[in-house]
Amino acid sequence: MSTYVVAGILGPDGHRATGPAKLTVDSGILSVQTQASAHGSTLVAMPPLVNSHDHGRGRGLTAAGIADGPLEVWIDRLSADRRDQTDLVGRAAEQMLCQGIGATVLCVNPGTPDLEYEIDTACAAARSAGIRTAVVVPFADAAGRMRGRDETGYTATELSARLQMFQRLAQRAPDLELQLGPVGPQWVSEHTLLELNDFALDHGVRLHTHLLESPSQRAWADEVYPEGLVAWLDRRGILGPHVTFAHGTQLRSDELELLAERGCGLAINASSNLRLCSGFAPIAAARAARLPTAMGLDGLSLNEDSDPWTELRLLRGIAQAQSNETVSAADILALGFHAGAMGAQRPEPVADGSRADLLVVDIGEWAQLLDRDDWYLPEIVLAARVAVHALWVSGVAVGADRGHDTGRPVLSIGGMA
Repeated sequence: MSTYVVAGILGPDGHRATGPAKLTVDSGILSVQTQASAHGSTLVAMPPLVNSHDHGRGRGLTAAGIADGPLEVWIDRLSADRRDQTDLVGRAAEQMLCQGIGATVLCVNPGTPDLEYEIDTACAAARSAGIRTAVVVPFADAAGRMRGRDETGYTATELSARLQMFQRLAQRAPDLELQLGPVGPQWVSEHTLLELNDFALDHGVRLHTHLLESPSQRAWADEVYPEGLVAWLDRRGILGPHVTFAHGTQLRSDELELLAERGCGLAINASSNLRLCSGFAPIAAARAARLPTAMGLDGLSLNEDSDPWTELRLLRGIAQAQSNETVSAADILALGFHAGAMGAQRPEPVADGSRADLLVVDIGEWAQLLDRDDWYLPEIVLAARVAVHALWVSGVAVGADRGHDTGRPVLSIGGMA
């Protein structure tokens, strides 16, 4: 049994859901008792953070000798990464857990031609780490030049075999969630994209795909689809609540509004977009369009450490610069809690009697702000470094805590312990 007396609990919308409370996890089940006082506690509880778009890059690409650069040039460098999925996914998952991320959407980059083996290995690594995972199986049948299709897509037989493989993989990983991953419109034939969408709708499977990440992709889309790529996707029935698009750095306001109207989701990746010369994540425009938006790290956090807190602060800064207005910490934290890109693997709410999906952080020296009327709890949590005190995923203590309450911060996020 683990017990935490907290100064407050944040809800999935980023706002304070309750004041002081005593949380107890017993046999994986969470008990919540509100209290009049937190007795000087510096702990704050909240849902686990969600990394809505990642590739599982181990301890980062610097370790593999791969430097940042324009996306299309950088992609060619990825072949130098010889690490296997156990190392890539396993280490990335462990790093995420230690940072307070309890769930992730993982787009597997296969390192060998044996895709089925690669996905199986990635699933095993995620399962071993204990993180909630939606594994995205890649489909790329027209990835020739840096921008544009120049290869014949899958034949009907080849695509059927790939979809049968997808079903086998899903049957072997009932504890995870598998999604279809047409890698991006410029890398997938139209026929395959349409067939994958039909399969997803028929089988209740989610689609997760990159969209208009770089200036080159924007130029390609405008050349190939003069009427608009997003408009074409809409006419062909691909836009809908079953789809999450990653990046969207080059999306225009009218395109973001159309995605919102159709109920799509967007996973934005601010650090990655800067490192790969793609532009600025369209956070302000997405907010204005009321498009459901989530935080993704893309395996390319600024410090190669899967730090979601720095990412959220960066997103806040970009949003404020783009809109020239203050954006609340609660609205930004909600990007980190949003799990719309996931289906069955979405974390449960922090509620009495639920299976524990719970993140507890220590705000340390910033606790002095709790007594000030001009500082709200979300603002304190997001303002500067916090320490992950405990993380529970599906009723199991994972990451830094691993099953016991140490009574002290176990990992400093965004600064020194």
